Amino acid sequence: MTRTAYELALRAGPDSIILTPRSPAGLRRLLVDLDILSRLGRTTPVVLWLDRIDEFGKGDINSNLLKQCLKHAPGSRIIATIPSGAAYQAWTADNPEVAAEFRSPISLRRLPSIVEVRRAQSEHPEIDFSEGIAAAFVSLTKLLNRLASGFHQCPHEPDRGACDLATELVEVAIQWVGTGTTRPLPLARFSELSIRVGASPPDPAHLALVLEWATADILEGGSLLNVADERDGVLPDPRLAASLLADELHGPNASVWLAAIEEASNDSDAIGRISFTAHVSGQVKHRDAAWSHIDTLGEPGVVWLRRCIDYGSESNSRGGSLGALILLLDLQEAEFGPNHTEVAKTADKLGLVVLSTGDTQRARKLFERALRILQTDRVQNHAAITQTLNNIGSSHSAEGNFGTALGFHERALENCEDYLDMDHHGITESLTFVGNNLRALGKYREAVDMHRRALSINRQEHGPDHVFVGANLNNLGLALSGLDDIHAARVHFEGSLSIMERNFGRTHVEAAKVRDNLANIWHHLGDYIKAQDLHMQALHAFERDYGPDHIEVARALNNLGNALLAGRKYPEARKVFLRSSAAYRLNYGQDHVEVAKVSCNVAVSFLSEGNGREALVILEKSLPIIERYYGTSHVEVGFCLSNVAQARYAMGHRERARSVAFRALQVFRVHDYGNGVDSVREMLKRWDPEAIAGIVEDALGVNSVTPEDPGTKV
Repeated sequence: MTRTAYELALRAGPDSIILTPRSPAGLRRLLVDLDILSRLGRTTPVVLWLDRIDEFGKGDINSNLLKQCLKHAPGSRIIATIPSGAAYQAWTADNPEVAAEFRSPISLRRLPSIVEVRRAQSEHPEIDFSEGIAAAFVSLTKLLNRLASGFHQCPHEPDRGACDLATELVEVAIQWVGTGTTRPLPLARFSELSIRVGASPPDPAHLALVLEWATADILEGGSLLNVADERDGVLPDPRLAASLLADELHGPNASVWLAAIEEASNDSDAIGRISFTAHVSGQVKHRDAAWSHIDTLGEPGVVWLRRCIDYGSESNSRGGSLGALILLLDLQEAEFGPNHTEVAKTADKLGLVVLSTGDTQRARKLFERALRILQTDRVQNHAAITQTLNNIGSSHSAEGNFGTALGFHERALENCEDYLDMDHHGITESLTFVGNNLRALGKYREAVDMHRRALSINRQEHGPDHVFVGANLNNLGLALSGLDDIHAARVHFEGSLSIMERNFGRTHVEAAKVRDNLANIWHHLGDYIKAQDLHMQALHAFERDYGPDHIEVARALNNLGNALLAGRKYPEARKVFLRSSAAYRLNYGQDHVEVAKVSCNVAVSFLSEGNGREALVILEKSLPIIERYYGTSHVEVGFCLSNVAQARYAMGHRERARSVAFRALQVFRVHDYGNGVDSVREMLKRWDPEAIAGIVEDALGVNSVTPEDPGTKV
């Protein structure tokens, strides 16, 4: 129980029913065995209060039960409490789907007053508060005050003043458990970890007196330190430690990390806990030092190693799982040999992490190794084979080889269609990959068909409000945008956004991704102010969750720049494009296609101001990169060529401008890209009204310029 949860429950209103199931199996008994929601009726809001959600059994709480409660009646809500720090991180790694049902956690900062606690005790005499509000807050306040006041009248201190050794012992003990270890701090270790400058080892008599003060019980119950069962070992009060460790100033220093690892070297579970705590707090050096003590696959530390992997996957920081996966792969190879199915699955996961770092070739080698192993038993491993084929395809997509990627995704689709009743998720995932690559190749109609198939399956399997359906609607909107079916695209984006906001919350990054796409639609419809506002909302979400240099931030900046450009805010647009370009360069390098595409937008900002010379310099550097990535007949090449033509015309190079414009026109015609065709026709007509005859001839196949012709100069 916490005050935060208590206040939220009170705000539910007098007509609400508050349900407080007990762990570990109370929730399932309440909602399934007793079917309490049916008895309450559809008009009674429910507040489900899950105190210490981490103590509920994994088989007794799931996202479906939580959604069932939320959908019971308008105004229903769920409140959960859990210890902060590593305990919370471990729970989220073990229960990602349940954790995803809650928004960002709220840390409890305010302590209730003694009057508030007494009122709670008087109003609920039947409740034992020894493990609740009274013990958690009143005694904690007293312990904090005792620590802050210090040990006075110490005979070992000059003038019998405050004892530095006493404060130091408690602080080091708190740092000790801050490493995640469950082992007590040996007093001999404490002597080695003295943090006082120039301090000599403490006098045994002095230390004994300090220990007596620190372990003395306060009136409200509890003590600063507790003597552990092991001889000469101490642990701090867990509430005191949790309260102080929430402040980074009380985190372990390097000496404490190293000593805790050394002390736990023969305790695999403690080593695992230390490694996980170091992992989630970004202490890479100490995490790796702890991992070096994990030697076999069957030891308890491997459970925490797997949690490190899961935590990296669920926290949008897959790169942080790289070392854990490499170690797990080594342990599995030593245990099972190099060709075991578990080795293949770990190699596949490792490939995904490597792919996220941009090393496509190394990732593909890992995927191909996994595929060779999995194909030895195609029936048993059919789902894993589908996933690995899709991963190989993704590695090719990341290099811009969309045709090659499409082949692997189509193989994945064929593979899972052979097991239709067993792998619906594999089918929808493969359909999505196929659709996305068709869209990248400019084959928008075929992409729409794939995404509609995926949407139909997910609606049938998961219902109309599932996040998979939301993702399908978003992908379908992108494909429809490619067909210039702007109004249909808008409908699909708005449907996707509604689903993502209901499932994740309005400010979540998954909602922000859809909002960014919807902003592009408003841009296309000419409402640049609304587009800019939506882009800014998305950008803020990405920067908040990912940091200023993330790929999603770079994309959002580029989209915002385009909206500013369309609104004729050319200098502001250029500044935003340059920020986007810098983020892309940081992630991909100078010669990447995304950098080139944003550079083209910078060129357009100059072109819009009549500066054709500056624009042409940028475009001529960008065009070869875009052609190398997409091929010479892609729509993106058409955009760049159209801009080159305008820059040439602005500089007075009329014939070369017209030649390049016809090349752009041909690219757009190949892909049936109506907007591109119309824009180039209008551009040519403005330059020379008589040129319309040539355009008609081109439409009939006369005087066409082959897009793949490398001899065409720009």
